[in-house]
Amino acid sequence: MQKFKIPEIQFPETMPTLINKRVEMRPIIEKDLESLFEIYSTHKVMKAFVSIPHQDRSQTKGLINYLQTGFKERRAMIWGIYLKGQSDQLIADGGFCRFQPARMRGELAGKILSTHQSQGLMQEAVEVTHQYGFQVMGLNSMELAINPENRLSINLANACGYEQEGLLKEYIYCPFQKKYIDAIIFSLRYQTWKKIRQPWPLEDFIRN
Repeated sequence: MQKFKIPEIQFPETMPTLINKRVEMRPIIEKDLESLFEIYSTHKVMKAFVSIPHQDRSQTKGLINYLQTGFKERRAMIWGIYLKGQSDQLIADGGFCRFQPARMRGELAGKILSTHQSQGLMQEAVEVTHQYGFQVMGLNSMELAINPENRLSINLANACGYEQEGLLKEYIYCPFQKKYIDAIIFSLRYQTWKKIRQPWPLEDFIRN
């Protein structure tokens, strides 16, 4: 009887530190509370992602616990993003907000301080996440679900080689508009990524 091998996501036991030219990505910890609160309490940032801003630090502390639990349960893997050499000052978060194991697919998400937007820093973070997700975790595709009004995220998706797959009607509830709004779905497949990006040696971007 023929045996079939089903691909499995290669999930790490511990989150690695990832590095690119200007950014460093490591696990978010308690000491990142103030920096993370600054991001999640900023109305402009949260509105772009259709999320209610945090009102107090207990919400952000709960978020940190949620992210740590998500990693332990292999549901998500969100890094803190820092300028290289300044790992005490978180400027963004980003990574995989969920996985679809049966499809070998990961959905990316992330937020960055307004003061660091439009500098190419999130693109660096996304690109090194691609390297790790495709090369190490064995993912077949990655996905972005974007608010049609979030032009910065759409530009980022295009710059990173994503293709628009479609539009999900009334996919996200928007507390600001008090109604469900659409989401544009972008994806990047492994075979496409290999053609447009050169895989890096692992030692060039992973620091365990």
